[in-house]
Amino acid sequence: MIHRAGTELVNWYLLEDRGRVTVIDAGLPAYRPQLEAALLQIGRRIEDVEAVVLTHAHIDHIGFAQILQDERGIPVYAHEAEVPQATSGRRPRPRPRSSRRCCATG
Repeated sequence: MIHRAGTELVNWYLLEDRGRVTVIDAGLPAYRPQLEAALLQIGRRIEDVEAVVLTHAHIDHIGFAQILQDERGIPVYAHEAEVPQATSGRRPRPRPRSSRRCCATG
């Protein structure tokens, strides 16, 4: 079962399966105190959280992931292309664009 948490503008999810919980995205860092209340609403506790999965590395998605990892040792997973931004908080440098045209002109 998937449960929505967060606010009207920034949300994150709890994926519950066989008594274990995976946090999908982690809202904003200030949302960390919301986690216990969200878990309580579904009859779970912080000990039931197995992992955090980040869909991408924007600040409103990485939120409290590092805090949770530091506090509880909960692993955080992200696509390898998102890890540099997720761990540094800085957007990656844009790749230089090729000056070649993609299509032949008449």
